[in-house]
This record gives sequence, C-alpha cells and structure tokens, in this order.
Amino acid sequence: MPKWKLKALAQAVNGGLALSATNQINAKGELLLYGVIGDWWDGLDAMTIVREVEALNDGPLSVRIHSEGGFITEGLAIYNALANSERRVEVTIDGIALSMASVIAMAGDVVRIPANAFIMIHKPSGPSLGEADDHRRTADVYDQFEDTLANIYATKTGLDKDTLKAMMAAETWLNGEQAVELGFADELIEPVQAVAQADLAAFQNAPAGAVNLYHRPASGQHTPAATAAANTNSKGTVMTLEQRAKAVGLSRHAGETDEQLETRVAAAEAKAQAAAAANGGEEEEDPPLAAAGAQNRGTRNDPPPVPAAAAQNAGEVATQAIAQERTRVSELRALAATHRVEEADLNRMIDTGTTVADARNEVLNLLATRSQNNVPGGHIVVGHNGEALRAGMVAALMNRVNPGANQLPDEARDFRGMNLLNMAAEVIHAGGGSTRGMTGMEIAAKAMHSTDDFPAILADVANKTLRAGYEAAPQTFKAFCRQSSASDFKFINRAQLGDAPELEKVNEAGEYKYGSMGEDNQRYKLETYGKIIALTRQTIINDDLDAFSRVPAAFGASAAELESNTVWALITENVKMADNVTLFHASHNNLGTAGALSVETLSEGRKQLRLQKGVKSKRPLNLQAEFLIVPAALETKAQQIVAEILSAKSSDVNPFAGTLTVIVEPRLDEKSESSWYLAAAPSRIDTIEYAYLTGEEGVYIETQQGFDVDGVKIKARLDFGAGVIDHRGLFKNAGQ
Repeated sequence: MPKWKLKALAQAVNGGLALSATNQINAKGELLLYGVIGDWWDGLDAMTIVREVEALNDGPLSVRIHSEGGFITEGLAIYNALANSERRVEVTIDGIALSMASVIAMAGDVVRIPANAFIMIHKPSGPSLGEADDHRRTADVYDQFEDTLANIYATKTGLDKDTLKAMMAAETWLNGEQAVELGFADELIEPVQAVAQADLAAFQNAPAGAVNLYHRPASGQHTPAATAAANTNSKGTVMTLEQRAKAVGLSRHAGETDEQLETRVAAAEAKAQAAAAANGGEEEEDPPLAAAGAQNRGTRNDPPPVPAAAAQNAGEVATQAIAQERTRVSELRALAATHRVEEADLNRMIDTGTTVADARNEVLNLLATRSQNNVPGGHIVVGHNGEALRAGMVAALMNRVNPGANQLPDEARDFRGMNLLNMAAEVIHAGGGSTRGMTGMEIAAKAMHSTDDFPAILADVANKTLRAGYEAAPQTFKAFCRQSSASDFKFINRAQLGDAPELEKVNEAGEYKYGSMGEDNQRYKLETYGKIIALTRQTIINDDLDAFSRVPAAFGASAAELESNTVWALITENVKMADNVTLFHASHNNLGTAGALSVETLSEGRKQLRLQKGVKSKRPLNLQAEFLIVPAALETKAQQIVAEILSAKSSDVNPFAGTLTVIVEPRLDEKSESSWYLAAAPSRIDTIEYAYLTGEEGVYIETQQGFDVDGVKIKARLDFGAGVIDHRGLFKNAGQ
C-alpha cells in the first residue's frame, strides 16, 4: 500500500482525532505503543511488535504506551510476548493506557506513570452476529476474556478477581497516584504532556483530566469541520452525492444504492483530507484522491462556510466510513489467511477498494488456477476425499497407538506405515499443494497452517485417546450416585424430597384435596477444570506418537480422578448440609454405633435406613441397603460377609448373601481404614448428585492454532460439579 494511504488511514480514524503517532522503535531504542492495539496500519499488530522487539539489542526493554486500547486477541499476544520475555521490561505510560493497552502495561517488571496520565479498565466488548444461540456463545467468549483480563490485573496488583471485575464493570479510570496506590503501576514520575490526540468520547466515564491532557489539532489540520468542507463547492453550496463522487474520482456501480456509494465516497474524502493534513497541504506520491478532492475545497486554510449541522453529519459519516473500511480490510485479511492468498494479491485488493463479495469470487479463481498449476510431478495422490482421508489417517494412527484395541479398517490401509511427516505431506498434496523442495520443518509448518485437515486429524487422535483414558479410569461412585446436567454455572438447587401426600377418599361431590411435598433445599454448582496440550512441528518431524496417545490419555485419566476426588471428598470430609448439620450425624439417624464390620453392625445400619423418616409426615421410608462401601483394608472382610454360605441350621444362614453389592474405594483408606458405609439405590432416593454441562458429558477438547505455539493447541476441559442431596440414603459406621 502506498505510504500516503497508510498515513491517511491512520489519521482519519475517529474523525481525525485518533492517536496520530504510530508504533516504532525510536532513537533511544524504546518501543512506542502509540495507537490502536492490533491495527495493522498503526504497526501495532502482535507480529510487528514481536519482530521489532527481537531486533533490539540485549538489555532492558523500554516500552512507552499512549493508546486507547484495541483488539483483545492481539493485545493478549503482545502481553504474553512481553511478560514471557527474558529481558527486564520497563513500561512508561506517557498519556493513556486504556482497555487492552492497560493489559499490556501489566507485563512490565516496573510500570511508571505521571500523575496526569490515566489507566482505564473495563469489561471486554464487541459485535455479535447470528442467531440467538450464536449471541449466547459470543457472550460466553466475552465472559472468558473478562476472566482472563481479571487474572492479568490480579497478578500485577494483588487485588482479588471479584474486586477487579467490579472495577471493570464500572469502567474505572485511575490517574497516576491512584494507579500506584492500587498496584497497577509501581512508580509515580513527573507529569508530561502527550503529543498525540485521542477521541475519548467512546468511553462513558472519561474524566475531564484525561480529555484535557491532549491538545487539539492546530489550525488548518484535519477536523470534522474540514471534513464537512469537502462536501461543499467553492460557492459554499452543498454538493450532491454524484458530484462528491466525481470529485474524488469515483462513479456509481451498477445496482449500487445511495447508502453504499455514500460509504465509499466518505472513505475516499476522509483519506484524501488526512493525507493532505499529514503533508501540510502538499501531496505525496501523487495521491489521486487528494488531488481530486482539492478541486472543490478551495484553499486549505480558508474553507467555505458550512452549517454546524452539516459539519457534524459529515464528521459522523467520515467516522462511520473509516469503521467500515477497517471492517473491509479485516475481512479481506481473514479471507486471505484462510485460503492462503499471496500478500501481493491481498494488498492489491485492499488498495483498489475491492469489496468482500468481489474478493471471494476472485479467491475462487485464484484457487482454481493454483489447483491446475500445482499438481506435483512424480507424486501419486491417494484417491480420497477430505472426510475419507481424515478418517483413514485417524484410524491408522489409532492402530499405531494401540493395535489391540484399534483394528485397522480398509479405509486406513493406504496410510499404514506412514509416519506423521508423510501424512502431513499427503494432506498438502490432497489439497492441491506441493511439497517439492521443502524441508521437513517446512512441510510440517505448511500442513499445520495452510490446511484445516491436518490439525483436525491430530486433534481427533488426541481426543480419542483422551476419552479412552478418561473412560478407563475406575469411578466407583457412579453406582450409588445420581447423574444430572446443568445449562450454566449458576448454583443448582435440589429439593430433598419428602413424603408423597397420602391419597384420600373422594366424596360424592368429587372434591379432591390438595397435598404437598416436604422438601429441604440443597445446592451445588459446576466448576471448570482444564489443561492445554501443545502439538508442535517438532512433534510431527520426530513422529512422537506419545504426544497423541500417552499424554492425552493421562489427561483423560486425570479428569476422571478429579471427578472421583470431588465426590468422595463429600463423604470423607463429612460436609455440612443446608440444615447446618454434617452429612453423617446422630440427628440425621445415619451414624451407627462404632464397631467392626460384622453381621450385627450391618444389621444396625440396614435397620436405620429402613426407619429413615419423611420430612413432614415422619413416616418410615423403608429404604433398602443396596451397596456396602468399604476401604481397601476391609475388602476381604466385606467379601466374606456377603458371600453365600451353605449352613446346616438356620442360625448360621448369612442374611446378607446376595443382597449387597460391595464397592471398594481406596480413597477411604486415607481418612480411615476401619470406617464403612451403606447406601440405598439412587432410584429409591437421591443421595449424592453429580452433573456435567449440558451436551458435554465428561472431559472434552477444543483446538486452536495459536500465536504462541508453532503448531496446534488442544485444550482439555471438564465442567463438573457434585453435591449431597439427601442424607437419608447413606449410613456410616466409624468402625473399630
């Protein structure tokens, strides 16, 4: 893109009042973060920042910030790059560090701020498109972002997350002294006057001090009024839309509406005026838009009179046009990244004002040409479509991981014997690409970043082995506990069921009387647990199947262990219930006389379960003991007690033979090797309930090709919770 266009875009943001300085390394070796975080035209995208930092000499890294914030993901990438740097990072806030800029500032080993500078924190926000479910998913993403940002602030300040989230919700502004006092900054320095401008109107709580800190453009520089002047001719008469279009070298497209043409014209006018302002009224590199616009603007320092309303409307139009231009460029870049469009083609589309719709059509033509020109000579491509190729490779890898458990299907035989690098090359070839002359590292990188299939194959293998590890882990609690689900992370309220009301005789008039259910509310909620697995290019080149088998399987087993630990802790820790009484207590009639496991002590426990009363009517519930729960130390004794015994006389008959299912749980041994328990069937009464997030039973994974990992990241996530619902279905004997 020509230099004058970059300047025009940078200075036309927010009606010409956006930060005008751009990112650069100054003569002192300081990194200047002046502009909108993540904007490619400000040079504040993460890739540019990292490259500039890496090019600097060793020693402390000085970062100076004057930014109104920007894009969350780019900001997080910059923060992580600085925070994980081996160098000492010294941050100075020259004017403002708002929103994501404040997050980046937290990466400093020391943060300095003048008394008249400001830090602002608030909740992340952004657009949401699609149906209702799409909006809900977007809201969940923003909640996750909020939690991430709160963690970063908490790490720096030492404040708790709840306090920080409340500050974010209120859009909190802090001057230098307040920032130091609360831990967002470390040192208070002498006040300075910033040299760039910012439009703070978008923020609700911007203090006057922050607004006054920035000077307005000098006379003759770009302002909304000057923008409005572009919409008038030399006589001061407001031009028509067609006249304005002609003045900046545009014409109406076939079928184009006034609104669409207005957007293009306003963007061209804004760019032309910004270019003129940047060059002091002189053109650079012969910018055609600036030259065209000058025909009807007259002298730059003597614009024709324009009504205030027209000036305001023109300023709003310019601001909207720039926002739309940003969106267009962003969508073009995303389209180019997805389909591997050459940078030269992308820049041409950006420079010529190609619409996103037209760009899609052009990309299809480019892909067709690429497919014809890139058929690799001498390579025989296995005849598979995308889904068949993916399924076959996954099956082949699973067979390598565990041949006994995963037989090799017919569709996987073509890939038997292939290592990971061979498979990566195969995926590239199947997509019409070529690996001719490429190193192993280059093949791995291309397979990871230029296709969706290969990362999906790795993720699928990791997911299958993770689930296998999860399902293989023993979970003894599921036999006597009740499974449920939850749609969110709010508290789950469960009623302790009482007696169903007795049926009563209906009189001749047919009148039915109302009854009620006794209840005592218990509650618990889901928690989220997780870990990230990184599958890198090195993993592929080394053909390291452990990364796809043993590691995910271990994570799966760990998730199952976590569930078991959560449930059994309710029993071993004897948690308090809603009535403020512990689960096992004399008042709950579920705590027996301490004694060794025997027919006599079992009889006492069985009786207490039978005689448990309803909540209101106090009638016996007649609960039958179904499970005998013992620590590993009592396993043999328990098996002896429930075993069938052939006896010659009735007094020797085993009353518990065939009536109890023994559950052995080693976690009980850590608390007591002598305590044992009885439990009723969950179909008769709720005892302990465990729940997963709706649609996500057990551990599951998400994948992402990450900036900080040269490969694919696999996140193992478990949303799980458990709570005691009713004490009456459980009995404990402390043993001897």
